[in-house]
Amino acid sequence: RTIVVMRSKLENTHSHEGNVLHLVYQMERAVNAAAQTGHEKWILLIDFDGYSIRNAPPMKTSKATLGAMQNHYPERLHKAILVNAPFLFFATFKALSPFIDPVTKEKIVFIRGDEAHRKEQLFN
Repeated sequence: RTIVVMRSKLENTHSHEGNVLHLVYQMERAVNAAAQTGHEKWILLIDFDGYSIRNAPPMKTSKATLGAMQNHYPERLHKAILVNAPFLFFATFKALSPFIDPVTKEKIVFIRGDEAHRKEQLFN
């Protein structure tokens, strides 16, 4: 399967338009990569190592990201794996969860803990 990796600590802009355009670019690359593998669905891996309020996207961008994923790439997500999501993210997720389709919400997996525990959760 195609794996789309996002690393929050590498976020370097708060431009709403730029972030949404970058998302669409990456999703189109994932569509093309998935077509080459024969699997239409991909895995989204979000690594929250280094996540902070300084590199967190605005709520407007988070909602636009969710909307783009649900409305323009329906049924493309096989699983979303969120590694070491901090409390700040959980608060944001809780605020956005009413807008998340129930089928999509079932595909979201949170992985936390020390390295050995994360590996166990990832590979089981």
